[in-house]
Amino acid sequence: MLATHYHKCMFFRWEVSQKEYRRASISKKFREMELKEISPGIFRSDAIPDVAARQTRFCGTNQFKTFEFTMEIGQIATIDGHHAVSSLGDLEACNFGAGVCQNESTTIVWQTVENRKECQYRFLQTSQAIISQNEIAIEEMGIFPKFDNDLRRLQNAAEGCFVHHPYLTDDGYLIEFFEAPLTGWVPDMHVDADPSRRNPRTWNRGRREIGETRGPGELVFQFDLGENFTTPIWKKLFGVNKLSEVPEITNPISEPVLLREISRYNVTPLMLTNRARFYSQERKSPNSLLLITLKAICIAQYGARQREALKQIKTQLTKGEITLKNWIERKDVNVFNELLDREFGRSLPDFINPDNTFVPPSFLPESLKSYEGLQPERMYLRNF
Repeated sequence: MLATHYHKCMFFRWEVSQKEYRRASISKKFREMELKEISPGIFRSDAIPDVAARQTRFCGTNQFKTFEFTMEIGQIATIDGHHAVSSLGDLEACNFGAGVCQNESTTIVWQTVENRKECQYRFLQTSQAIISQNEIAIEEMGIFPKFDNDLRRLQNAAEGCFVHHPYLTDDGYLIEFFEAPLTGWVPDMHVDADPSRRNPRTWNRGRREIGETRGPGELVFQFDLGENFTTPIWKKLFGVNKLSEVPEITNPISEPVLLREISRYNVTPLMLTNRARFYSQERKSPNSLLLITLKAICIAQYGARQREALKQIKTQLTKGEITLKNWIERKDVNVFNELLDREFGRSLPDFINPDNTFVPPSFLPESLKSYEGLQPERMYLRNF
């Protein structure tokens, strides 16, 4: 009698954990089974023949389960630290920093490493330059490009380059002003040096506040906030020497002197709401509704004054001044905090934990009708 042995196999796929993949790539073992290199870079457990030999009977049939594990080792690279390419498969939908990429048929794992983007520019030469706010002329190179004002594009272009005050031009040059101060936008420094932009000072002028905002790459843009009005707002509106002497106000606001200023300087309900939401010290004040209302009026007065000051500037506005102008037009309630702190005392915003339960001061639109058409007072607009 002649016995014939043969194997009939049915294959199914099952998922293997990332941890097992990483362990197998180092030890060349999978679940205590040696992985044999069947071709360069490809390893397999080759378990089926051995298991089948142990499970096969002399006659009859026998069913058994086992597995075959196949692993390929290759290379993975990244150009920008985010997108990955590999000889092992398509990684287009995966992030290099994740260390793993899975799809329906394969799992690719790799050891993430700290990466640094290399500078894409090389040093060309040092030259004298003539700059304006928008252009730069370099005679030795024969170029007269414009500055690229997209700060995020500048940040991406200068990443990995150890340069001081880099600026991108519209024709692709990266220019370094290595002798400029540590902070500030160099074209704005050129504009600020114009004597016609200097505000004349008189003997009774107070200290002016300078605001600033930060851009990409630690750039700092500054703007003039002006100074406090010489007469406190509670003295001007209510004729008292201390804020605590003003009685509590109604809500909605019905006091004519407040409604008049709200209409004159276009104080919006959102301004009142935002001061109430983000400033806990003002909510806790004994006369909180009055304090929030007076601060909102002051913000609108300062905004009207500085907007008029910006209109009188004959040269092009700096980036800082453009930022201030935009904030004023948006009725931002935080831009003049330095001036408010001088007049009312320090109050810090809390943007992480706003209070949406506090009922802010409000007013009825119809209560402003008798004050429509009032213009900002000239005494406020001349104080810059």
